[in-house]
Amino acid sequence: MNKHIHKYKRRKIGRAKDYIVYACVLPNCRHYLSPEHLEGKQFICWRCGNPTLAGVTTKLVAKPHCKECTKGKNKKKEEPKSNFKMDGHLPVIDIEDLI
Repeated sequence: MNKHIHKYKRRKIGRAKDYIVYACVLPNCRHYLSPEHLEGKQFICWRCGNPTLAGVTTKLVAKPHCKECTKGKNKKKEEPKSNFKMDGHLPVIDIEDLI
């Protein structure tokens, strides 16, 4: 058995093409997984070719890629700043502001 790191691509299978799987596209490999079982598996990135681990959002794309190759929509924009003072996960409320 030839073990390798799989390079997945989303495929629709079945008579009505209503069942989605991630199939390995490497030659002579018949391996496939359902999207639920993809998370945590190692795969080859379609963009850079490096091995990486599948995350929660990996099953949302047809050709999975790593986080380093993800094009962010808001990478250049800064996070909007809030006026709330935070203490842990709860905002700090000043009584004088409420009166």
